[in-house]
Amino acid sequence: MHSSANYFNASYLRVKNIALSYALPKTWLQKVKMDQARIFLQTQNILTFWNKNVPLLDPETGQTTGGLNNNLPPVKSFVLGIQTTF
Repeated sequence: MHSSANYFNASYLRVKNIALSYALPKTWLQKVKMDQARIFLQTQNILTFWNKNVPLLDPETGQTTGGLNNNLPPVKSFVLGIQTTF
């Protein structure tokens, strides 16, 4: 006989990648003698939503807080940059 006492809803939503960029207007660039300029921001693993009552460190790997696996959640990263052409 099986019991559902040890089962729980482990559904989650993770925002893996976000990339935003803005191209500067040509009128601004002509003043500093640039052809193109773009500012960008890229992020990875920025947000994870899940039921906090579920004892998971990372819902993607399924490791629980009492597990011996010791896998850490994915690293969050942010990249901010400027790309220019003269």
